[in-house]
Amino acid sequence: MKIKIKVKDFEVEAELYEDIAPKTVSAIAKALPIKGVVNRWGDEIYFETDVIVNEEENSKEYVELGDIAYWISGRAICIFFGKTPISDDDKIKPVSAVNVIGKVKDWEKFKDVWDGEIIEITKNNFSNNISNKEIEKYGVEFIAENVDELKDTYIMIDPEGRFFSNTNNKYIFSQPIYEIGVEKALEQINFKQENLANINRMFI
Repeated sequence: MKIKIKVKDFEVEAELYEDIAPKTVSAIAKALPIKGVVNRWGDEIYFETDVIVNEEENSKEYVELGDIAYWISGRAICIFFGKTPISDDDKIKPVSAVNVIGKVKDWEKFKDVWDGEIIEITKNNFSNNISNKEIEKYGVEFIAENVDELKDTYIMIDPEGRFFSNTNNKYIFSQPIYEIGVEKALEQINFKQENLANINRMFI
């Protein structure tokens, strides 16, 4: 799951690990957008949230540069970009074990973030990364419609910017369009334009 983290005068992208920390990520996703007030502890920032997760998932006593984690006892999201005051040699050590839930790009930027800054996490929506015009050149039109009666005859785009289709009652997803481009994403779901010949539109 792609997210954006905004603090001070910059915004960075990050990815949450739905596969290895599904319950924690799901709880955070449901709470988005999340705003908080930064606390800094060495080269770690953390901020309290209303998200409550009591189960350890991918729990780590040591973390890596750029790791995003959820601290159960503090109900806080943590971002690590260097050593904390209790780190061992070249290992980054949180105050206690945390659920490592993702990785942030450009983690170096957080070195200029200090106590009291407002931080916000939002979904990295597809609409922020690619225009409809780039897709419309493939001969499809964006409309909203109930597609229950159109199985096996349409392709869709989810909020993360992935094409997906329903073939034989099984969903097939592409990688995010803004990462690999429209053409490759269509290839990944075996899209054939003739399948839309009688409809000539795409449903979102």
